[in-house]
Amino acid sequence: MSEHQSAMASFEARLKELVSFANRNKGVIEVDKVNDFFKEMNLNVRQIDKIYEYLESHNIVVLNPAEDDEPPILLHNGKFATPFESVVEGFALPSPKGMDPTAVMAPFY
Repeated sequence: MSEHQSAMASFEARLKELVSFANRNKGVIEVDKVNDFFKEMNLNVRQIDKIYEYLESHNIVVLNPAEDDEPPILLHNGKFATPFESVVEGFALPSPKGMDPTAVMAPFY
């Protein structure tokens, strides 16, 4: 296999990984993940436009969240702590990277 064929096979494999990743996330992918792909593959502007067209043709939405956007918070607890989630929600939800305090706080209610 020539070097060009090897590079094309690598490119196609990585593009399929990108599409597969987006499909596992309900057809949504963040722009940072796409930009990492562009950097890794060393693509020019014309190629980048074609990649966006390709993603769009596969019904994949590329999100570009603003700096102040925060993802939704989903509390996930067992049978014991689930009834106390509303108490925690009444005070404040944890940060997206923070710990869910529901199970720790439940004995105090």
